[in-house]
Amino acid sequence: MVKIELTKSINFAGVAACGLLVCAVMTFAPAEAADTVDFTKLSGTWSGTETLYQKGQCSVGGRGRRHDSSQIRFALDVAVDGSFTLAYEPPGPDPQLALGRFNSDLSFTLAMPARAECQGVPREYRIDFMGKVILAKGRVKLKMEGLDNLCPDMECKFLTMISATRR
Repeated sequence: MVKIELTKSINFAGVAACGLLVCAVMTFAPAEAADTVDFTKLSGTWSGTETLYQKGQCSVGGRGRRHDSSQIRFALDVAVDGSFTLAYEPPGPDPQLALGRFNSDLSFTLAMPARAECQGVPREYRIDFMGKVILAKGRVKLKMEGLDNLCPDMECKFLTMISATRR
């Protein structure tokens, strides 16, 4: 799981530059956040990078590489209570929604369904991510990571790291 942390020191110049979305979400201390954070302001389209790192016996993409990055885009639909769905854009041939929840300190967890074929046998599983919302250069950024245990019997594991900003 990825943990999101809030920084308690925000200067007024940073708040003025951050815009309404960031100000509404990021200007509260964690103790106050449970009653005041409007999680719905995190809804929308996000884009960034997904990077896979080899952690087991299988290489990334079958080309002998230990890591690989690709550009991604996804939509977040966040409810008032902090629960959310994540859907990749454009959706694949069999789109599935990932389900997550933001905490009052803006850390979050995400369960992403996944499918694999291991030695000719299809399997369904999930990747559990942990993440955080951070303020970087006046923009809201999501960072998360999870261990993708693709084919356990073959020891195929990848650390998946996602970093995205709101579009």
